Amino acid sequence: MTWANTGSYEAIYIRLDDELSESLPGSATSFTIDSRPPGTKIVADVEGVVSGSAPSCPKSCSFVPLGTLPYPLTEKLVLVVIDGLRYTEGLGDPLRQHVPEMDALTAQGTIVEPFINDYCTETKCAIPAIMNGSWIPTYDPFFDPECQQENQHSRIPYVHEYFRRQLNRPAADCVYVLGPYCPWRPSYLPTYGPAYWPETVATSGGDDANWAAAQSILETQRPTFLTLYLPEVDSAGHSGNWTTYINAIENADRIVGELWAWLQQDPDYAGSTTLVVTNDHGRHTDNFRGHGDQCDGCRTIQLLAVGPGIRAGCVSNVQRTIPDIAPTIAALLGFQTEFASGEIMTEILSYGCDDTPSYCGDIDESGGPVDLGDFGTFAVCYGLDTPYPPDCDTRAFCSSDLDGNGIVNLNDFGLFALWYGLTPTQTVPNCTR
Repeated sequence: MTWANTGSYEAIYIRLDDELSESLPGSATSFTIDSRPPGTKIVADVEGVVSGSAPSCPKSCSFVPLGTLPYPLTEKLVLVVIDGLRYTEGLGDPLRQHVPEMDALTAQGTIVEPFINDYCTETKCAIPAIMNGSWIPTYDPFFDPECQQENQHSRIPYVHEYFRRQLNRPAADCVYVLGPYCPWRPSYLPTYGPAYWPETVATSGGDDANWAAAQSILETQRPTFLTLYLPEVDSAGHSGNWTTYINAIENADRIVGELWAWLQQDPDYAGSTTLVVTNDHGRHTDNFRGHGDQCDGCRTIQLLAVGPGIRAGCVSNVQRTIPDIAPTIAALLGFQTEFASGEIMTEILSYGCDDTPSYCGDIDESGGPVDLGDFGTFAVCYGLDTPYPPDCDTRAFCSSDLDGNGIVNLNDFGLFALWYGLTPTQTVPNCTR
């Protein structure tokens, strides 16, 4: 898009069809919106003549790469991995009789249905995929001198490595409570590697021991990013005893509830901590004792997220997969997973807009009405296809991100034209997307 001159503009012609050009000056002040059938790109033709100064960006903006978010959405995060929980006994049960604590949390957060293990339904490959955001095979085997046994390591960084290196955090701020196992290693990538691995905590084993260790670490060490592994549901399932399996699920659910309650009563974590609960694989549809193939029971798993940065009371029907976990954690905490193949689950994220008094579309922050001044500010500040600058405040971001996906781009521009017609008369206070 171009202006008639740098100080004022007389006419604007916009066509949202990968084509932007300036029209000849005219005298009409009419606006037409042409909407193509659903599923095609919005096309908007806008012609108008206005007078006055060209809008200027209210702040000096430096742009961030496409697909990143403008600011961290939470201060702290706890990731819980429940090994081997079949969805039909978890949040996929219409009654949710075995997971009442997680059921209660869904009202405060978001669940993703369907959430899928889309490749390998074995712990050995699914846990690394959760941690590194990719199905790139691990390097296996290698001799681990610390454990004095054969082990495996990731070929790309774990989410913990990104967190520590990009945010310059010590190991004590990034803790992985695992149990009595030789941990599968993160990457040995030269730019990341052992210097940025999480602090791994061994326990005597079992869900209760891991939760006790995690609670002690939260109380004393106060990490920003904690990962808690709960292994007993899987081992109980392999036992073939249904009662043992159900008891393990109910115990894991109790731990999740106690963890959330603890976070809410602690002054350092309350209101500033996001909880993400997932699992690596399910179990065979027709036989809960095993897993490892591509049946629905093995592939369908759960993702529950609650806390700052997460939409409340939401069931997202956008299908997501295991590799999307790490990039979403990174978006919440404010860093990037540069080698991951997964995507940020933007549809489950909340950018604080619901609590921000503003006019949707009031981009120049005049307090309304939504008019050509906002339209021009959008064009000048954001280049019509650029993510929102990171140093702009939340109120302006909420006003510009009309589709609520965390990026200000041509989709928002199209909605601006479609919803408001670019007329200087319509105000839309506190609109709901």
